[in-house]
Amino acid sequence: MHATLPKVIHAMKKSSNGVKRRAAQRKSAEAMVEGLFFDGPGTEPAGMLMHELLIHKIELEAQLIELQNNNAFVEQIRDQYVDFYETASAGLITVDARGMITEVNKTAIESLGISKEKVVGALFSRFVASGDQNRWSLFFERALYDKENNGESIILALNVRSFHHTGVFHIDCQRKYVVGMGVIVRLTLTDFSKIKRAEAEMLDRLARQE
Repeated sequence: MHATLPKVIHAMKKSSNGVKRRAAQRKSAEAMVEGLFFDGPGTEPAGMLMHELLIHKIELEAQLIELQNNNAFVEQIRDQYVDFYETASAGLITVDARGMITEVNKTAIESLGISKEKVVGALFSRFVASGDQNRWSLFFERALYDKENNGESIILALNVRSFHHTGVFHIDCQRKYVVGMGVIVRLTLTDFSKIKRAEAEMLDRLARQE
Protein backbone atom coordinates (compact mmCIF):
# COMPACT_ATOMS: atom_id res chain seq x y z
CA MET A 1 0.00 0.00 0.00
CA HIS A 2 2.80 2.40 0.94
CA ALA A 3 4.62 1.52 -2.30
CA THR A 4 1.76 3.01 -4.34
CA LEU A 5 1.69 6.30 -2.41
CA PRO A 6 4.51 7.96 -4.45
CA LYS A 7 2.65 6.98 -7.65
CA VAL A 8 -0.56 8.56 -6.33
CA ILE A 9 1.28 11.75 -5.37
CA HIS A 10 2.98 11.85 -8.78
CA ALA A 11 -0.39 11.42 -10.53
CA MET A 12 -1.92 14.21 -8.41
CA LYS A 13 0.97 16.55 -9.22
CA LYS A 14 0.68 15.69 -12.91
CA SER A 15 -3.06 16.34 -12.83
CA SER A 16 -2.50 19.63 -10.99
CA ASN A 17 0.06 20.71 -13.58
CA GLY A 18 -2.42 19.89 -16.34
CA VAL A 19 -5.16 21.98 -14.67
CA LYS A 20 -2.76 24.91 -14.26
CA ARG A 21 -1.67 24.63 -17.90
CA ARG A 22 -5.28 24.62 -19.13
CA ALA A 23 -6.06 27.61 -16.91
CA ALA A 24 -3.09 29.48 -18.39
CA GLN A 25 -4.26 28.63 -21.90
CA ARG A 26 -7.75 29.91 -21.05
CA LYS A 27 -6.34 33.17 -19.66
CA SER A 28 -4.17 33.64 -22.74
CA ALA A 29 -7.13 32.99 -25.05
CA GLU A 30 -9.31 35.49 -23.17
CA ALA A 31 -6.57 38.11 -23.49
CA MET A 32 -6.39 37.52 -27.26
CA VAL A 33 -10.13 38.12 -27.80
CA GLU A 34 -10.42 40.96 -25.28
CA GLY A 35 -12.12 43.96 -26.89
CA LEU A 36 -13.46 41.98 -29.86
CA PHE A 37 -16.85 41.65 -28.18
CA PHE A 38 -18.65 43.93 -25.76
CA ASP A 39 -18.63 42.21 -22.38
CA GLY A 40 -21.18 43.83 -20.10
CA PRO A 41 -24.67 43.62 -18.62
CA GLY A 42 -26.33 44.29 -21.93
CA THR A 43 -24.37 41.81 -23.98
CA GLU A 44 -26.53 39.84 -26.39
CA PRO A 45 -26.56 36.03 -25.89
CA ALA A 46 -25.30 35.58 -29.46
CA GLY A 47 -22.31 37.83 -28.71
CA MET A 48 -21.53 35.95 -25.51
CA LEU A 49 -21.74 32.65 -27.41
CA MET A 50 -19.37 33.88 -30.12
CA HIS A 51 -17.01 35.11 -27.41
CA GLU A 52 -16.93 31.66 -25.75
CA LEU A 53 -16.63 29.81 -29.06
CA LEU A 54 -13.65 31.94 -30.11
CA ILE A 55 -11.93 31.38 -26.75
CA HIS A 56 -12.58 27.66 -27.04
CA LYS A 57 -11.17 27.61 -30.59
CA ILE A 58 -7.96 29.34 -29.46
CA GLU A 59 -7.66 26.90 -26.52
CA LEU A 60 -8.04 23.91 -28.86
CA GLU A 61 -5.40 25.30 -31.22
CA ALA A 62 -2.98 25.77 -28.30
CA GLN A 63 -3.66 22.21 -27.11
CA LEU A 64 -3.10 20.89 -30.64
CA ILE A 65 0.28 22.64 -30.85
CA GLU A 66 1.19 21.23 -27.43
CA LEU A 67 0.17 17.73 -28.54
CA GLN A 68 2.19 18.00 -31.76
CA ASN A 69 5.26 19.11 -29.77
CA ASN A 70 4.80 16.20 -27.36
CA ASN A 71 4.45 13.75 -30.25
CA ALA A 72 7.61 15.11 -31.86
CA PHE A 73 9.47 14.64 -28.57
CA VAL A 74 8.19 11.08 -28.23
CA GLU A 75 9.26 10.33 -31.82
CA GLN A 76 12.72 11.71 -31.08
CA ILE A 77 13.09 9.52 -27.98
CA ARG A 78 11.85 6.49 -29.91
CA ASP A 79 14.37 7.09 -32.71
CA GLN A 80 17.19 7.44 -30.17
CA TYR A 81 16.12 4.18 -28.54
CA VAL A 82 16.00 2.37 -31.88
CA ASP A 83 19.48 3.67 -32.80
CA PHE A 84 20.90 2.60 -29.44
CA TYR A 85 19.23 -0.81 -29.54
CA GLU A 86 20.27 -1.58 -33.09
CA THR A 87 23.90 -0.43 -32.78
CA ALA A 88 24.65 -1.75 -29.28
CA SER A 89 27.84 -3.80 -29.10
CA ALA A 90 26.06 -6.47 -27.02
CA GLY A 91 23.50 -8.83 -28.48
CA LEU A 92 20.02 -7.68 -27.41
CA ILE A 93 16.86 -9.75 -27.68
CA THR A 94 13.43 -8.74 -26.36
CA VAL A 95 10.83 -11.42 -25.63
CA ASP A 96 7.23 -11.01 -24.52
CA ALA A 97 5.46 -12.88 -21.72
CA ARG A 98 4.88 -15.84 -24.05
CA GLY A 99 8.61 -16.15 -24.69
CA MET A 100 8.22 -14.89 -28.27
CA ILE A 101 10.98 -12.71 -29.70
CA THR A 102 9.66 -9.23 -30.56
CA GLU A 103 12.96 -7.39 -31.12
CA VAL A 104 16.51 -8.38 -31.93
CA ASN A 105 19.51 -6.22 -32.77
CA LYS A 106 22.26 -6.62 -35.35
CA THR A 107 24.82 -7.96 -32.88
CA ALA A 108 22.49 -10.73 -31.69
CA ILE A 109 21.71 -11.69 -35.30
CA GLU A 110 25.43 -11.93 -36.05
CA SER A 111 26.02 -14.02 -32.91
CA LEU A 112 23.22 -16.45 -33.76
CA GLY A 113 24.11 -16.56 -37.43
CA ILE A 114 20.42 -16.70 -38.35
CA SER A 115 18.48 -14.17 -40.44
CA LYS A 116 16.33 -11.62 -38.63
CA GLU A 117 13.22 -12.85 -40.46
CA LYS A 118 13.63 -16.28 -38.85
CA VAL A 119 14.26 -14.85 -35.37
CA VAL A 120 11.54 -12.21 -34.86
CA GLY A 121 8.24 -13.90 -34.09
CA ALA A 122 9.86 -17.18 -33.04
CA LEU A 123 9.93 -18.53 -29.50
CA PHE A 124 13.31 -17.97 -27.87
CA SER A 125 13.16 -21.57 -26.61
CA ARG A 126 13.48 -22.68 -30.23
CA PHE A 127 17.10 -21.55 -30.17
CA VAL A 128 17.91 -23.16 -26.81
CA ALA A 129 19.77 -26.47 -27.08
CA SER A 130 17.71 -29.49 -26.02
CA GLY A 131 19.88 -30.13 -22.96
CA ASP A 132 19.14 -26.62 -21.59
CA GLN A 133 15.41 -26.46 -22.32
CA ASN A 134 14.28 -27.19 -18.75
CA ARG A 135 16.80 -24.75 -17.26
CA TRP A 136 15.61 -22.00 -19.63
CA SER A 137 11.93 -22.70 -18.89
CA LEU A 138 12.46 -22.39 -15.12
CA PHE A 139 14.69 -19.32 -15.53
CA PHE A 140 12.21 -17.54 -17.80
CA GLU A 141 9.28 -18.24 -15.49
CA ARG A 142 11.26 -16.79 -12.58
CA ALA A 143 12.23 -13.78 -14.68
CA LEU A 144 8.56 -13.05 -15.40
CA TYR A 145 7.04 -13.51 -11.97
CA ASP A 146 9.74 -13.27 -9.31
CA LYS A 147 10.18 -9.54 -8.67
CA GLU A 148 12.88 -10.21 -6.08
CA ASN A 149 15.26 -11.65 -8.68
CA ASN A 150 15.10 -9.19 -11.57
CA GLY A 151 18.50 -8.91 -13.21
CA GLU A 152 19.59 -12.53 -12.96
CA SER A 153 21.83 -14.24 -15.51
CA ILE A 154 22.20 -17.73 -16.94
CA ILE A 155 24.63 -19.60 -19.18
CA LEU A 156 22.90 -21.44 -22.01
CA ALA A 157 23.85 -23.45 -25.06
CA LEU A 158 22.08 -21.96 -28.09
CA ASN A 159 21.60 -23.37 -31.58
CA VAL A 160 23.49 -21.10 -33.98
CA ARG A 161 24.56 -20.98 -37.62
CA SER A 162 21.20 -22.14 -38.98
CA PHE A 163 20.99 -24.74 -36.18
CA HIS A 164 24.05 -26.58 -37.46
CA HIS A 165 26.20 -25.65 -34.45
CA THR A 166 25.84 -24.91 -30.75
CA GLY A 167 27.34 -21.89 -28.99
CA VAL A 168 27.53 -21.15 -25.28
CA PHE A 169 26.24 -17.73 -24.20
CA HIS A 170 26.13 -15.76 -20.97
CA ILE A 171 22.66 -14.17 -20.83
CA ASP A 172 21.68 -11.26 -18.58
CA CYS A 173 17.98 -10.75 -18.01
CA GLN A 174 15.96 -7.61 -17.19
CA ARG A 175 12.19 -7.56 -16.76
CA LYS A 176 10.38 -4.37 -17.82
CA TYR A 177 6.81 -3.17 -18.22
CA VAL A 178 5.94 -1.53 -21.53
CA VAL A 179 2.62 0.23 -22.09
CA GLY A 180 0.63 -1.64 -24.71
CA MET A 181 2.78 -4.77 -24.43
CA GLY A 182 2.74 -5.61 -20.74
CA VAL A 183 5.72 -7.39 -19.21
CA ILE A 184 8.70 -7.98 -21.48
CA VAL A 185 12.09 -9.51 -20.80
CA ARG A 186 15.26 -7.97 -22.23
CA LEU A 187 18.03 -10.50 -22.82
CA THR A 188 21.64 -9.43 -23.27
CA LEU A 189 23.73 -12.10 -24.96
CA THR A 190 27.49 -12.42 -24.65
CA ASP A 191 29.31 -15.20 -26.48
CA PHE A 192 30.94 -17.21 -23.66
CA SER A 193 33.97 -17.93 -25.83
CA LYS A 194 34.60 -14.17 -26.04
CA ILE A 195 34.41 -13.90 -22.24
CA LYS A 196 36.93 -16.73 -21.82
CA ARG A 197 39.15 -15.20 -24.49
CA ALA A 198 39.07 -11.81 -22.74
CA GLU A 199 39.90 -13.46 -19.40
CA ALA A 200 42.84 -15.30 -20.98
CA GLU A 201 44.14 -12.08 -22.54
CA MET A 202 43.87 -10.27 -19.20
CA LEU A 203 45.71 -13.05 -17.37
CA ASP A 204 48.37 -13.01 -20.07
CA ARG A 205 48.88 -9.25 -19.65
CA LEU A 206 49.09 -9.60 -15.88
CA ALA A 207 51.66 -12.39 -16.23
CA ARG A 208 53.81 -10.21 -18.48
CA GLN A 209 53.72 -7.37 -15.98
CA GLU A 210 55.09 -9.56 -13.16
